[in-house]
Amino acid sequence: MRQINFGMDYARDRNDIIVIYGAPGIGKTVTAKDWAADNPTSIFITANPNLATKRCVMEEILEALRQRTDSRADRMHRSIVKALEKTNRPIIIDEAHFLRLDAIETLRAIYDATGVPLILVSNPTIMDKITEKNKLITGQFFSRSVKIQLDETIPLEDVQGIVLQNGVELDEEALDELHRAANKTGALRLMTKLYLFALKMAHSAGEKLSIRHIQAAEQVITIV
Repeated sequence: MRQINFGMDYARDRNDIIVIYGAPGIGKTVTAKDWAADNPTSIFITANPNLATKRCVMEEILEALRQRTDSRADRMHRSIVKALEKTNRPIIIDEAHFLRLDAIETLRAIYDATGVPLILVSNPTIMDKITEKNKLITGQFFSRSVKIQLDETIPLEDVQGIVLQNGVELDEEALDELHRAANKTGALRLMTKLYLFALKMAHSAGEKLSIRHIQAAEQVITIV
């Protein structure tokens, strides 16, 4: 997605903190991973309910840096700072809404000490953690970060990109049907499943993928 790439480029070029957030299924993770692949010095971490604390985050960063972890958080912090100073290596945290407040503040402290780009990619609930509700804890993070709220409307070019990845050519009618599906609940994630399901149906019948297969797949995969 263009907004995500622009935001991540900005963070890299300006050594800034950026929070990119939007609804599930609109292509945030795929786009962020593609950007990281094009910027191979990036440190890419995916948060989850079991990877949410400051210690977990520091251990993941140290692993990416091929540095040893430590029983003491202060020593891990110093190791990270020493390894990242003057490197401009972006730290990208996907699914950042899982992060606890201490992890967010630890990332901010690492940024303050190193100046490396810091990029959080999240669903909208991240804003509950870094705004007024927790300003006494995350106030510095909130005041220093740039926030980009993603447009939830999926452009036709994003749909075309997914189709072309599989080397398939579709007529305008079939693309429009997929585009319509992409702008319903589930967005690109569900649209991709619909597309692949329809493609499987077409291949099984020895036919070229068409709107008929997409509409038949819609009878199986619920899109609301």
